[in-house]
Order: sequence, then structure tokens, then C-alpha cells
Amino acid sequence: MSKGKTILTSVIIDSCLQDTSHATGYFYCKEEDPEKSDCISIFRGLLSQLLNHSRELVPYCYEKYLFSGELNLTSPALAEQLLKLCFETIPKQFIIIDGLDECNPAQRKLVLSFFTSMVDKCDEREPGKLRVLFVSQDFPDIGKALLTADVMKLTPEDNKNDIKAYVHDWSKKIQMKYYINDEQIEFIEESTLIRSQGSIYVERGA
Repeated sequence: MSKGKTILTSVIIDSCLQDTSHATGYFYCKEEDPEKSDCISIFRGLLSQLLNHSRELVPYCYEKYLFSGELNLTSPALAEQLLKLCFETIPKQFIIIDGLDECNPAQRKLVLSFFTSMVDKCDEREPGKLRVLFVSQDFPDIGKALLTADVMKLTPEDNKNDIKAYVHDWSKKIQMKYYINDEQIEFIEESTLIRSQGSIYVERGA
């Protein structure tokens, strides 16, 4: 996984979370973790966050869950139904999904199909109500599914300074908490920067 890509995603997420004019939901996909690389995991993670912004929907969602007979929310169809309700109810929301390329093609297709459909439907009634940012490497199937999306391509040189600033900020926080000396902190910073790579940002909507 591209460390630089994920660091930049974290910067974006932090910025969005500080803006209370909209709800923000996010998810980090991880190829090596089965519970973080399929569509139902993404849907569940986003749903739990969005319900915090619309607590009045909790009883309805709980009733739907009980009626489904599932011990855990495992049905993509039900998860989509509940997310759709959140998108319709919450005035404005941003969704950020990092590492979509770490899901297999079948799972990526389900995620992309659902979110592109939801953005289109929301835009028909209220343009800008829902915006989704996919952060991913440049895979043909992703590009094909997002032909109408705005795409921002980043090279290692483009994100070098942002990554360096973010890593430095967090390394200082770690140093203060764990009393790590300057030499160790410098090693941590350099190691993280070396592993950072360029990436492609694919954003659904303007």
C-alpha cells in the first residue's frame, strides 16, 4: 500500500472532520485484512459513522437489522438501503475511501456502482449534497467506472512536501508521548518518507 497516498488521505479527512457544516464518513481499505477489503466492510464502516450524525435513524436501522435475521450486517443490499436513507436524510456529506485498489475487482465494482448511482440520484434533487472521494492507484476498471469524475493525478514530487509536514507533525506528537529521542524520531520520519509513493486521486463530483 502506498504510504504517501494514505498520509495525504488522512490530511484530507482531518480537514473535513473539522468542518461541521457537513457530515464526513471515511474508510481505509487494506488488502491483507479480509474485513477491510470488501464492500460490506466499507458499507458497515461508513454507516456506523453517518448514524452518529443522524441519531433519529438508529431505531429504524435497528428494526431493519432485527427483521433481517442477521447476527451481523452481512447483506450488501440491506447496507445499501440503510446508507441510502442516510444520504437522503443528512443535509450534506462527504465520503472518503482510501485504497480502493486494494479490494478485488468484483468488490470494487460493487462499491463504485453504488456510490456513482447515489451521487447521480442526489445531484438530481440537490447538487452537491453528496460528494465521494476515491483515493487509489490508476487501475483500468476504476477509471472506466468513473469516466465522468474529476481526476487528480499526483506524482511523488507533488506530494513530497505535504507528506513531510504531516509526518513531522505526528512524529513530534509521538516523541512527546513516548519520550523518544531526536535521533529515533529522525529515523522514523526518514523511513516513512522513503516508503511514500505517488498516487492518483479520483473524486466523484465537483
